[in-house]
Amino acid sequence: NGPSTSLILMPTATKLTDLLVSSFTLPNARFDIMWSPVDVSVISSNSLLSLGLKQYTARMRLIQQTPLSKYFDYIQKSHVAAVSEIENFKAGSLIFQEGTEGERMYIVATGKLEIMLKGQNLTYKGPGEFIGEVALLRHSKRTASVIAKVDTTLLSLSRSDLDEVFKKDPSLERHFYKGMLEMVMDRMIEQGREIAELRNV
Repeated sequence: NGPSTSLILMPTATKLTDLLVSSFTLPNARFDIMWSPVDVSVISSNSLLSLGLKQYTARMRLIQQTPLSKYFDYIQKSHVAAVSEIENFKAGSLIFQEGTEGERMYIVATGKLEIMLKGQNLTYKGPGEFIGEVALLRHSKRTASVIAKVDTTLLSLSRSDLDEVFKKDPSLERHFYKGMLEMVMDRMIEQGREIAELRNV
């Protein structure tokens, strides 16, 4: 593969979440273009916005590596990436506490998390897996505590930011919750199998 080049075509006032993303490939290079259909003006790659583009690209890569990405098209992934945040936690850090309000969900990028209920280990989570989605889906309190077992990087999404994106693209909301519910159901089925196997031992 050749080098990758990114361009931003947009009016100064345009928000990152309003941009569309297009890609095309030449024999020796790939181009990713973020553009606004309202108005365009070229912003140089050495501007402050280029730092935002680097952060956006990192978020986009993480989203594309998760099981949830199969439910979105490229533009929908870009909208989710634009409102996500990358958070780093040292080993031993508390991500969230059982019983607290759940306003964010997290996707594990790197590292390992321990899920605990009333001080007892339930399971572990690694790259590509989710935590915090139950509280986000049900608008409820956290059902467990989560601690970083090693230095860990998470991609986080807040309910308020997701709601803002969903207003602009109602189909994204349907795809997002469909994907989340299917993955929660798959997890429950897998946990049921594990319990059945333990009982048969």
